[in-house]
Amino acid sequence: MTVVLFKERIECAMPARMMYAVAHLKAFVFVDSVEGPARLKQMQELLQRACFEPLEGLNGPVARVLGSKVDKLHADVMGEYENQRADKVAAAVFYFLKDLTDSGYLELWEGSPVAQAAELYVPMIEHVFEEHKLDESAQKQARRILAKLQEKGYYV
Repeated sequence: MTVVLFKERIECAMPARMMYAVAHLKAFVFVDSVEGPARLKQMQELLQRACFEPLEGLNGPVARVLGSKVDKLHADVMGEYENQRADKVAAAVFYFLKDLTDSGYLELWEGSPVAQAAELYVPMIEHVFEEHKLDESAQKQARRILAKLQEKGYYV
């Protein structure tokens, strides 16, 4: 039974971990040079909290092991996207999360750190949605990300 709980915690942490990594790529362009950087910093802080939230309640060593597992899984799945357009990868992560929430597999609780961060995240990548080929490619990447995670036993 413990393994299932650990799997669920990893699945809850993974979208926030992906968004957190993207949020630190310096991929976001700010039209409003005053509010933009402050919103990015707020989003990064929310995502950092969201990454650790699924590990709350675990004793230190177990939390560290699960945190390391999340980081390793993230690196395994997202490593191939390191040299791709950051805004497209950001959109792919958005579509990955959207697929999980639309299917009902994962729910973003209103007011949770990840839900608040998502509200800040989307406006920063909206330009991708307007470029048809780029948007299609991001959606395709999102499906590949999910498929890779499913091959590893997650989100099934």
